[in-house]
Amino acid sequence: MSDSSWAPQSEPSRGLPVVQPPSGKFIAQLFLVPLVIVSVLVCFTLLIKWWAGSAWSPEEYLAKLDDPNPDVRWRGAEGLAQVLLRDDHLASDPRFALELAERLRRTLQTNLADEKATLDRLRQSQPAERDREMNRLQPERDRLLYLSACLGNLILPIGAPVLSDMATAQEGSDPKAVFQRRRYALWALVSLGKNQKRLEEVPESRRAQIFAMLEEEAAANPGSRQELAEKTLNYLRGSRKGSLEALGVDRALTRCAEDENPFLREITALALNFWEGTGLENEKMNALLAKLDRDNGHGEDILNRYREEDNQAEIPETKVPGMTISFNATVALAHRGSNRVRLGVLRKMLDEPYLRENLLLRGKDGQEKADESLIAKVMEAALQAIAELHRKRPERSLSDLYPNIEAVTHSSNAALRVEANRTLQTLGAK
Repeated sequence: MSDSSWAPQSEPSRGLPVVQPPSGKFIAQLFLVPLVIVSVLVCFTLLIKWWAGSAWSPEEYLAKLDDPNPDVRWRGAEGLAQVLLRDDHLASDPRFALELAERLRRTLQTNLADEKATLDRLRQSQPAERDREMNRLQPERDRLLYLSACLGNLILPIGAPVLSDMATAQEGSDPKAVFQRRRYALWALVSLGKNQKRLEEVPESRRAQIFAMLEEEAAANPGSRQELAEKTLNYLRGSRKGSLEALGVDRALTRCAEDENPFLREITALALNFWEGTGLENEKMNALLAKLDRDNGHGEDILNRYREEDNQAEIPETKVPGMTISFNATVALAHRGSNRVRLGVLRKMLDEPYLRENLLLRGKDGQEKADESLIAKVMEAALQAIAELHRKRPERSLSDLYPNIEAVTHSSNAALRVEANRTLQTLGAK
């Protein structure tokens, strides 16, 4: 007896199609494509948050700066320093700025005390203990550098008095570490001087909020925080408006302009491109720059020793001692509209063959080559300084510089050609 159910069918029965197992390609499309889409969206969101500076709140930034883990502090400070350059609201927040300045002040005080105590111990200890002592101080030294960089990227000059103290403090158990601390403070003052111009672009309603908060802080209980708020108010719109002395900046720049380390003298000249004070203060600063314009380069052996200790692949060298200090001072005098500007120095700054002979890089093998990057920066700075000098001193004849500027219009560097033509147009020579 046969069972029809076991008999072969001549055609498949009608109904659902036969199910086929999925291919590897289909599985990849099913899972990988959505994964890629989601990943792109997540990355895009994180990028937007990073760009907008909203990844962390002010409180979160402060928490990271206070974290006992040095790596967390470093990442927090690095992120904050970048955010402050593009987030005008955070960079102009007086209370946040005061929090940063107070942290720098406390860290500086602690560091100076520790450096002094360490120096006393080293006088009575064995040489083998030196490395251990230096390693113990390093986290505190790093914190100073991180905080100073953040304060330099603010819009408000709240941190200027503390940075000025940091730039002049010479206590320390290691001369190189002292130099680094002072160098960072000066660089922060350069940045702060430049960033203050951003306050002019802040909406009037926001400026009203800023001054209201500063007034509230200045009226608080006496203390370093109240003092910083009061000094800032006086500098911005009070009885000492625009006074470098009100912030202590004049003292810091004067001291650093007379330092034995030529790099500090050079940064001082750079800073005076952006810091201007009262009439008497400006006369004093211009006289300081005129002296730096004739700097003889003393102390360059100190700087070269530090560079060699850092094992730099290429070390900058100038055949004329004090040349870069003189160049920076001349540019600053021009931007300040001073009648002390020497046109002969500006001519040298536009003489490319002269610069190629004197601004060099020395490799570890002793071979020298022209410092192309620095040469381009020097020539660009000279062109911009000439244009600014003309704007501030239109009565002063600069015709002696026209041939030098014209020569730069034929430079192989396209950016310099553009800048030279722009300068000639500003002077009305083209």
